[in-house]
Amino acid sequence: MLFHTSVFAFFAIIVVVLFVILRGWPRKLMLLAASWTFYGWLDWRFLALMVISTSVDYALGLVVEKSEETRLRKWMLYISVILNLAFLSLFKYYNFFVQNIHAVLEAAGISFPLYLLHLGLPVGISFYTFQSMSYVFDIYRREIRATRNPIDYALFVSFFPHLVAGPIQRAKNLLPQLITLRTPCISDVVAGAQIFVIGLLYKVYMADNLAPLVDLVFNAPHADGLSVVLASYCFGFQIYGDFAGYSLMAIGSSRVLGVHLTDNFQMPYLSSGPVEFWRRWHIALSTWFRDYLYIPLGGNRVSDLRLFTNLMIVMLLCGLWHGAGWNFIAWGVFHGLLIALDHVYEKSSWRIHALLRWAFWMNLIFIGWMLFRAQGAGQMQAMAVSIFTDFHFSSYFGASSFVKALCIYALPIMAGEWLLKRAGKSYWFENMPMPLRISGFTALLVICFVAGRFDARTFIYFAF
Repeated sequence: MLFHTSVFAFFAIIVVVLFVILRGWPRKLMLLAASWTFYGWLDWRFLALMVISTSVDYALGLVVEKSEETRLRKWMLYISVILNLAFLSLFKYYNFFVQNIHAVLEAAGISFPLYLLHLGLPVGISFYTFQSMSYVFDIYRREIRATRNPIDYALFVSFFPHLVAGPIQRAKNLLPQLITLRTPCISDVVAGAQIFVIGLLYKVYMADNLAPLVDLVFNAPHADGLSVVLASYCFGFQIYGDFAGYSLMAIGSSRVLGVHLTDNFQMPYLSSGPVEFWRRWHIALSTWFRDYLYIPLGGNRVSDLRLFTNLMIVMLLCGLWHGAGWNFIAWGVFHGLLIALDHVYEKSSWRIHALLRWAFWMNLIFIGWMLFRAQGAGQMQAMAVSIFTDFHFSSYFGASSFVKALCIYALPIMAGEWLLKRAGKSYWFENMPMPLRISGFTALLVICFVAGRFDARTFIYFAF
């Protein structure tokens, strides 16, 4: 079920009405049933997998909390990690690794049968797997207590606004809200609707209007260097509008029900460098890797060589989290190198003007999106070569089309974000008088329906 479709509009109306009418455990059961319906609408086959994962971590969480024996608690944590990563690896990475191992063995002259699985990829498995694992981690660290009610925990994992593409939520933030489930007030409904419409604007106006131009280049058998660079810029804004738009619609949908989700984006393209970029981009994932991998590895409190190693491990796994492909691995390594260089710059005495620094890093980040969007290692390599050997200003695809699209669909929203940052605000219409809020809300809604594309194009991060 997609947020920007009429099906979701009817679904949301029914859920909100029932949510307001019901109280206590019937409200929770209704919301859980609605969440499973939301997920099952995309593919009912994988609903059982999510229920199994939920049940296992719910039980393990209780054992970890009750046990005072350190060894047992560690084994329960290991079981949670192993089972969750086993599910994730089986559905997402098995074929990728088997194919690459087979290719290496064949190159070495070793005959080995190729066994591939045709299981399909469960939507949102990377998101709810990481959220469920973090719950057991936090209980093990004694940061939270295990919930006794299985309905509460099942709702924590499957709460429909964030289920398919995040933001990944921590139990200490979301679980207490789901346990109580207060009736939303008018201010929640108004704020949630406004945030949802802003997300809708990012998706149908910016992301989906840029998508055809991006597809034109990345679906072509060959593209010159200028087209690749411009398409990478367009894709950078497309994926931002697509994913930030989803996150905002998730946050808005949840807010209408009186539940506050954590932010997932904070104007990342206004960052001063790659370190700050990752504090503002996909915040739920970057903080997950920081808290459960980077800091346990030693974080910044290690030697320069160990710091570089830790950064590369984290970013390589971050790239692999996004997909089973060499392009995602290359993208992760690329960002690991950028972050390492940013650390070196911060430790040096050399300084450049803030605007030049921003332009330098952002250009690298945007060009790096080519690695992410490329359809496999072959296209990634061909496009990288074309940037250096076939870069000319008489583009077959027409550079003016890309520049025009960026000026119409991306730059106005980026200008709005810059003004918000200058004003120290997080959301458009924040703290404005009600007449202005209503006027702005209406104007954005009109822009969405007049200039947006409602062709039910799926969200990019559904594939992860």
